[in-house]
Amino acid sequence: MDGTGGRRAFVVGIGGTTKPRSSSEKPLAWALACAEQKGAETRLLNGHFLATLPIYDPAVTDRSDAQRELVETVRRADGMLNATPAYHAGISSGASLLARYSSAWKRS
Repeated sequence: MDGTGGRRAFVVGIGGTTKPRSSSEKPLAWALACAEQKGAETRLLNGHFLATLPIYDPAVTDRSDAQRELVETVRRADGMLNATPAYHAGISSGASLLARYSSAWKRS
């Protein structure tokens, strides 16, 4: 894959629900498999992983292992895919949580 300085591109997929083989996780896993076939390194952070994350509080500086893993993985990524379940008139808690955490993975 191009644009990575000669190394394999790293693509992270984030999403799904805690339901095994959730309908939003299946296409996410498929997309990551396609990226792997094109030579990318991939990582899936699924609904079970997201469920371990506490509500984001920017005032709290002592981060859990899962929080650090999320931020470090996204910072390292060349690309990110996000899949969320469809809810009536709202976004999933996982998508909302990712939006809040996005301030933590911005590079200064």
